[in-house]
Amino acid sequence: MLPVCARCFAIYPVAAMLLGLSLLGHVSLAWLDGWGLWLLPLPAWIEAVTDWMGWRRGNNLARMITGLLLAPALARLLEICLNDPWDGRLWQVVLVYGLSAGCAAVLGRMRNVAPSP
Repeated sequence: MLPVCARCFAIYPVAAMLLGLSLLGHVSLAWLDGWGLWLLPLPAWIEAVTDWMGWRRGNNLARMITGLLLAPALARLLEICLNDPWDGRLWQVVLVYGLSAGCAAVLGRMRNVAPSP
């Protein structure tokens, strides 16, 4: 059996479906431009960072719910990337969330490592 992250289990199928529908012209994700690209990923970021930092213990239900919120923003970012890989909207969101989450993951890992004698 292949273990799959609960957040990923929610994000990727929904994002793929939304991206496909958008690329086929059945749905527009442009309404997410602006605040949607910033606010929809925020719950997943908070859930992940607080878990990594040891401030709270995460659970699969919270991961799935925050993943479902993140999925439309991810689909829109992928659509933007396909249209123009250098679009500033894409890189602003990726850099802010990516770098801050990466730093939190490293800090959380450092906190959990036993000090050397």
